[in-house]
This record gives sequence, structure tokens and C-alpha cells, in this order.
Amino acid sequence: MSRAANPNKPRKTQVEIEADEAVKKQDADRERIRRSIITLGDENRKVVAQIRAAVVAVEDDVELHGELLITTVLDCARGLPIKLGIYAAWCARMAEKHPTWAATLINKTMEETRSKVRTGDFAATQLLLRFLVFLANTGVLGVSPVVDLLLGVLGLSEGLRPNEGGDFGAFASLAQLPFFSPATFQLGKEKIKKLIAAGEKHVAKRDAVWKQALKIFKSQDSLDRLEELLQSVKKLSKENWSMQVVLHVPGFSPSASGMEGMPGISLDVSAEEFRKSGVKLQIPLMAARFLTKPHDGAMTGADRWVLEDYILLVVEMFAQDVQECSKQILRIPVLHPDFEAITVETLFSQLLQLPRPTFLPLFYCRLLEACAEKQNSMVKLVEEAFQSLFRKLSDMDDECMEQLAETFACHLANTAYQSDWAIFAGEDVDRPTQHFAQRALDCLQQLSEYQNMLARLPQAMRIHAPPEPLPTSGLPMVSKPQ
Repeated sequence: MSRAANPNKPRKTQVEIEADEAVKKQDADRERIRRSIITLGDENRKVVAQIRAAVVAVEDDVELHGELLITTVLDCARGLPIKLGIYAAWCARMAEKHPTWAATLINKTMEETRSKVRTGDFAATQLLLRFLVFLANTGVLGVSPVVDLLLGVLGLSEGLRPNEGGDFGAFASLAQLPFFSPATFQLGKEKIKKLIAAGEKHVAKRDAVWKQALKIFKSQDSLDRLEELLQSVKKLSKENWSMQVVLHVPGFSPSASGMEGMPGISLDVSAEEFRKSGVKLQIPLMAARFLTKPHDGAMTGADRWVLEDYILLVVEMFAQDVQECSKQILRIPVLHPDFEAITVETLFSQLLQLPRPTFLPLFYCRLLEACAEKQNSMVKLVEEAFQSLFRKLSDMDDECMEQLAETFACHLANTAYQSDWAIFAGEDVDRPTQHFAQRALDCLQQLSEYQNMLARLPQAMRIHAPPEPLPTSGLPMVSKPQ
């Protein structure tokens, strides 16, 4: 309450006024620091210049706000998977001037990594390990210690079956391999090949017969993301580790031992401790390819794997806000003609994922629509994806068909019932297609008024519509006066 409203309120002393001003200034400084780090790489100018400007903006705050800088960097590392290389490059420039601060950052990162491994938080573990890999790419950490750390993470899987969490350590470590720069690979080639060989040994032992139950299509290849990853990195090692979709900030070189003054890194989580934690991890199959086909200029297996990984991580990080999630997906820095088609395939495959999708079918439908609103060329791809899936209904798992029917109903409600109905028309429509049409219209009826739905549907589709829901009559309770 102001003094004008309450004349009896005592006036603030000069000391209190100065204290309030100091608090406001400190809050403003903290917000400025956070924004300078969080928005790093978002501007439409060269990344190197942005990193240099961000270092200048906060280098005088290290002594007073060093803890805030570390907390913000780790928050960004756990939540912004697309910009990890940029944050690592910024940390490298900061480490040149403030090695003590950088050493504290690495210690905190390792504490967080150990904590996430023990609790089985796979996404956070994956991103923190990837951040450490990028620190090796920029020369802050040595290549050998980082690869040794990944070997230690993979060692957590030894002796464990997949249903006991045995894939957690193997997948978390091997998923970082595509993010080593070519120079880093050359420096640590022998140890990286040792890591790949250990991953092959793990995959050969696990006998993942359960994959057959996770196939969207009965005729689909059943490679999961771990197996596809191993195939891709084996090819990379023969091709001098050339990647197109991973951003490596220019001007940095890896080092065998890292910067002077940086602490050692070790996992310090025993296999027995990990076993007792009861961690579980279900590795999904690779995205079904119903829009993209092999062609000249198509993405390599490793590049496609990384792009899908970006999409999956962005969805997990931003699932609470569909609009922001769609923006982050479209900001993925990949310039390739197949980018949009692969994005649509990945989201549809997640929607149809067995034994159940990570989020409700409605979420993926809304996310696809949000992407299409912002990128008009995706509207046609979403419709093509539906039509391609409709042509494979007889080959599709029954549970996936149900999820697709719910999604198609939401899609029709959002697009004013506009679609290509040709596949559902005619007398030669097979039984799976008829069943799908009936299920989709049954879901659509719950989203719209019945007569309005019938009026907008083409004549060929009305035979698949459910009967009109009518109120019951003639029951004693209904006949009673209100």
C-alpha cells in the first residue's frame, strides 16, 4: 500500500531505499545473465560472433554470479539439445579466462551425470554426456578421459538383460558417438573403435526377440535405434567420421589431455549399484519410412539417426507446450530436402509406437498441426502420410490402427473434414479399411455434432458412420416430472 493510500505508513529510511535498489539491480543482473546464455545462438548472425559477445557480456560477473552461470549452463545442457555444441564452445572461451570457474562447472556436470544415471533419467543422462563430448571437441576436456567415461557407462550394461536395464548404459554411451568431431575421432580413434566393438558385443548377446511385438507393420524391418546406431557409426569410422547434421563451431581443436587445470572425470557408479536401482529402458524401433525412399542425395544413416534423435529429445523436453515444441523442431539446424518428410515420419512413428506411445495420440496430432501451421509445405506431407498409412492398414498392428483412427478423427475436426476419401470409396474396399473408417468416424462423432458431421462427409463415407446417438425414452425415470 502506498503512502498516499495510508498516510500512517512509516517512510522508508535512506538505508532501506538503497537496499531495495540493490536487490532490484541484482535481480536485473541475474536476469540479464540468464538471458545472455539461454538465447545464445538464436540470433541471425554468425555463431562465433555471438559466443564472443556472450563471453564479454558475463565475464565480469564470474566472481559474483559464478554459481548462477553454472546453474544456467547445466539447465540449458539438460533442456536444449540442439545447442549443446554452442554452449560447449562458449564454455571453452570462458575457460581460457576463468579456468577455476570452468573446473567447477565440470565437477558440477559430473555430479549431475552420476545423479541422473543412478535415477535412470535417460534423457538427462544422454544430454549431459553429449555436453561432455562437445567439451572434448572444443579442447576443454581430453579426448581419452571422455571416451574412458563412455566406456565406463557402457560397462553398466554388462551382465544385464534388456528387461533389467541392460540397454541403458550401452545406448547412453553409444548415442554420443555421432557427436565427436572428425578431428576428435582421429585423436581418439583407437579408443572409439574399442567402444564400438564393446557395443557390438553387447548387442550380439542381448537376443532382443521382443522386437517382433513392437513392429508397426508386420512386414517392417525390426531394427531398433541401438542397432541402427551401431551400423551407422561403423560406416562413419570407415568414412573419416564425416557428419552433415551436427554443428561443430569453427575455431576449436580437441586435445588428448584437455586444458590445464581441468579436473579428472570418472563415473563412480558401480555396476552393482546400478543393478540395484532397478532402472528400465525400452529402446524404440527406428521410424517407419513411408514417405522417404532411397535416392541420390538422401541422408546417410548416421545423419538421419541424429536428426531423429534431435526430434525425439525436443518432443520430450517441450511436450508441455505444443506451440513451443513445434517451433523448436522447425529450428533444428538441418538443411536437407528430406528434413520435413523425416520429421513427419518420426512423429507418426512415435504416435504409433508400441506397446504405447509416450504421449497421447491427441498430442502428436496437435504437434503435427502446429508444425504445418508454421511451415505450410508440411500440410501436404501430413496428408500424404495419412494416405500412405491407409494403404498399409492390412499390414498394420491392430493397436496402431486404433491410435491412427483417433488421430485421423482429430485431424478431420481440425481441417474442416477435408481429406482424400478415395481409398474408402467403392465396393472393393477391404475389411481392415472398412473397420478403420468406422472406428475413425466413431471417434469423430465424439468431437462434432452428428448431423453436421454427416452433412460434411461425402456420400461414400456415410455408410461407415455410426448410427445417430438418440436420447433414451419410455423409461420410468424419464417419465417422472422434474
